[in-house]
Amino acid sequence: MRVIRAVVPFVVIAAFGIFMLVMSIKDKIELSKPPADIAEMSESDFYNGRFVEGDIYEIWEEYATLETSDSLFGIKYNTKTTAHYFLMPLETSYDTGIPKFVSIAVHNSSDLLTAQKMVREFDRYLESDDEDFYPVTVMHVKGKVTKLRKDATGIFDKFLSSMGFYPATDAVYYVINVGNYGSGASAELVIGIIVTVVGLLGGFIVLIRG
Repeated sequence: MRVIRAVVPFVVIAAFGIFMLVMSIKDKIELSKPPADIAEMSESDFYNGRFVEGDIYEIWEEYATLETSDSLFGIKYNTKTTAHYFLMPLETSYDTGIPKFVSIAVHNSSDLLTAQKMVREFDRYLESDDEDFYPVTVMHVKGKVTKLRKDATGIFDKFLSSMGFYPATDAVYYVINVGNYGSGASAELVIGIIVTVVGLLGGFIVLIRG
């Protein structure tokens, strides 16, 4: 029994390493394919882990933020906003006449400023009486598609509903993470191998000694 308890931590370490290996290999496989053009994507083109690239011409309101913080005795401190989530209509939905909306997440200050500028321009376009004014800011994006977190779908649905849309038909529950383009896949692969070897080797040594 004591040997089993000693082996368990190494099994957990090995499992974590294998998980990292699987994720990095999946990223490597996806990166070997041409990235999808955002402007040409319809709802069926989205799947978890897909890499995309292209120009975005229209971003609507910011609807959520992601915050991280440290905690000590239940007290949070050092809170930071690590992502800003915006609503983005799919360009292809204008062709079909059926509105479809996806989330776009920006993580650095430069992309955030561009996204906020695009929101202001779009709001002005909707509210302005100037027929000659059109949004002009374009954001070139390279990023990774991930499934929208379950705890965020409710916020997404509520925001869509507040704008007069219907989540059941209009929501695309994926998020484009701007700037995440697999740059850490190689490092993750190496770390995954090291962690897996440490876990397996440590567990083997414990078993032998036991």
